[in-house]
Amino acid sequence: MKIKFLISTLVLFFSFVSTNVSSKILPPGTGTQADVPSNLLILLDKSGSMGWRMRNAQGLNYMYVSATDSSGNIYIAQYSTYGVSKYNYSDMSLDTSWGSNGIVGKSGSCRTYYPYGIKVHDGIIYVGSMYDRKIRKIRVSDGACLGSIVPGHTYSYPRNLDIHNGHLYASTNRGLFTQNLSNGASKICSSASYWNYSYTITGSGSYLYSNYNLRMYRGTLTSSGSNLCPTNVKNYNATSMSYVYGMTAHPTNPNELYLMARNQSRIYKITVNSAGTGHTVNW
Repeated sequence: MKIKFLISTLVLFFSFVSTNVSSKILPPGTGTQADVPSNLLILLDKSGSMGWRMRNAQGLNYMYVSATDSSGNIYIAQYSTYGVSKYNYSDMSLDTSWGSNGIVGKSGSCRTYYPYGIKVHDGIIYVGSMYDRKIRKIRVSDGACLGSIVPGHTYSYPRNLDIHNGHLYASTNRGLFTQNLSNGASKICSSASYWNYSYTITGSGSYLYSNYNLRMYRGTLTSSGSNLCPTNVKNYNATSMSYVYGMTAHPTNPNELYLMARNQSRIYKITVNSAGTGHTVNW
């Protein structure tokens, strides 16, 4: 699932300030959301053989982030009140029944306002609606709004989201929020600035990563009651990477990360050593 997120986000990232977008649709037969390696072909393919154009893509506005479901359909979170658009994998078309003008899904109760984070997990789409102070839940199969999660405090503004090891994580101004999706237990793990104000977090292996204020942070996920929270946080200099809105880890190596630095118009590869005491930067 993470590499699908990375690939679709990479495509959207380089057209961030445009209202037009071309995307490479996920290839058939990629299997479940957890099926990762085959999707590397999209990133590595330079022949253009996978460069299918999405119809009606000119309707997209200032895309922040995207996610895919197990069928390859793409959900694109857009700036301000533009909401979340859905593109069908089957014919590369915009699903006009999905929602418009900031309303996501097929009911009128899941408004999104500045959705900086979106994830698909077990048939449910999670969207962080920052200015509504909610994380919206929409069922993939029929677009039904399943309600909202309040991320720890009435005045918590969720930014980026990740789902890892059965836990939802959200960076908010009140702290790093987590919810155990199997039993609903939730808590604020930490109120450190590098979790609170990060626009990109990602979990991999036993770690949770963040990028904030030109530094990378890595916390070891440790049991805290019914929840997992990052402890023993280490940090690394990342002065070359500013305005990072996307980050994911290699599917088999939790110490190998890929970040998108908007101001440099570049993708960076970060490799952290096994002890967590240092790192190298490539690309």
